[in-house]
Amino acid sequence: MGRGGESLVVLKGGAAADFETLHAHVKAKRGGPWAPKTIEFVEAIAVTGLGKVDRKALRAPYWKGRFRGVA
Repeated sequence: MGRGGESLVVLKGGAAADFETLHAHVKAKRGGPWAPKTIEFVEAIAVTGLGKVDRKALRAPYWKGRFRGVA
């Protein structure tokens, strides 16, 4: 999670959470500047063959339909 940006969250099976709860938790633990402005709940985080986070795959939906994306 970056400073105050968007966060992608994968919930464990049967767990429930909402933006307000997670935002308050991060704000209490890390401080206001680190609290996310938006939170998107996803089923899974894309990973590469080496098991690292696939940043290009995470960015792809946000750059869909544009001529050029930031890689």
